[in-house]
Amino acid sequence: MSKACTKCGKEKPLDKFDFKHRVAKNGTHHFYGMCRKCRNAKIMEWHKKNPKKVTLAQQKYAENNREKLIGLLQDSREVISDLLKYISDKE
Repeated sequence: MSKACTKCGKEKPLDKFDFKHRVAKNGTHHFYGMCRKCRNAKIMEWHKKNPKKVTLAQQKYAENNREKLIGLLQDSREVISDLLKYISDKE
């Protein structure tokens, strides 16, 4: 199956579109009208025009998800440590 992007107008397969996180009553997904490439460009444009809103949203997320972020940071440190150990063992 394919769909036309509402921004660029190109016909693209459905895997080039993101789907919304709700499912229709018949079990199918609702897809965004814009293809992933056009949608990402629109999002990046909005981020450039609204840096203060982006910063506030990031701060709010960090405050509300502090424990999750700390866990991710610790996991990242472990991965980096393992990678450095692997590299030094190869030399």
